[in-house]
Amino acid sequence: MRALLRAQGWALVRALQAEAVLVLIGERPGLSSPDSLGAYITWAPGAATSDADRNCVSNIRPQGLAPQAAAGKIAWLLKQMRVQQRSGVALKDQMSQPVQVSAG
Repeated sequence: MRALLRAQGWALVRALQAEAVLVLIGERPGLSSPDSLGAYITWAPGAATSDADRNCVSNIRPQGLAPQAAAGKIAWLLKQMRVQQRSGVALKDQMSQPVQVSAG
C-alpha cells in the first residue's frame, strides 16, 4: 500500500511540476497526543527521495508547537529550500527566532 501511495504521489508531483511538497499527517488515535499534527517538507521530491531528504515539523498542537509558530517554521524552511535548493539533513535548521504569523 505504501509503495502504491508513493508512486501515485510522485506522479502527481511530476504532473504539477512541483518544486517542493508539504504533507500534513495527523497522529493516530490512541497515541499520547492524538491531536498532534506533523508537517513533512521535501525539496525536489522524486522516486529516490528518502526520509533523510525530508524536513519534519512535528508536535503541532496547542500543548506542543503552536500552529502559528509551526506555520512560521514551515514558511522559513520552504524559503530556505528555495534559496539553497535542498532539504532534509542537507538543510540545517538555523532559524534563530520564531517567525511571527498573523492569524488573519
